[in-house]
Amino acid sequence: MKALKPKFTNSHQIYQDIKESIIKLEIAPGAKINEAQLQEKYNISRTPIRECLQRLVYDKLIYIVPRKGTFVTQVDIKEFKNIFEVKIELEGLAGELAIKRSGESEKKIIYDLLSNTKSVLEKGDYDELIDLDQKFHQKIREFSRNEEIKDILDNYNLKATRFWYYTLDEVPEMEGFLKDFEDFYQCMENQDVKRGREICSNHVIRFIEYIKYKLF
Repeated sequence: MKALKPKFTNSHQIYQDIKESIIKLEIAPGAKINEAQLQEKYNISRTPIRECLQRLVYDKLIYIVPRKGTFVTQVDIKEFKNIFEVKIELEGLAGELAIKRSGESEKKIIYDLLSNTKSVLEKGDYDELIDLDQKFHQKIREFSRNEEIKDILDNYNLKATRFWYYTLDEVPEMEGFLKDFEDFYQCMENQDVKRGREICSNHVIRFIEYIKYKLF
């Protein structure tokens, strides 16, 4: 008897899976999205697939051309510039607010993330390094207790991560990037708001310089 394909009953799971495939370039920029293939892959009806695609349109990861189809957006260098002009300031503000509004439980979460840093660096696993960097950012945004900042930066993060995969063909030198989070933890301990904001803004600037180096 032929085994049945697992059925995805949660449209959010499907959305996350497709989004990750686009961000990691497993679905290439400019590729046409085939709804029938997605229904087959996830063993689910058209309606939840279309709901997921609408969310991805909102994320600006895909776009719809009437009577032609749905396509993955290109990686846009101009968009990269525009996003990071804003991201530098907002990541700094998120860091400042996180330090002001965090208690012992938030500090422990950052400390626990830091404890994974050494083993991840030793392994040199590209995906894990990016994932660890993103977890730090997510927690800092969460601890800012500002939903507007968090929502904007979460959306920008999708595009920033996509740039990682688009521009880098090897594991980058991550010690400097991850040391920023060790320093940020010390700022949390010392309630050093000004330095914490600096660290978060400079972390983004370092990322921009690295991407520019790889592109140009």
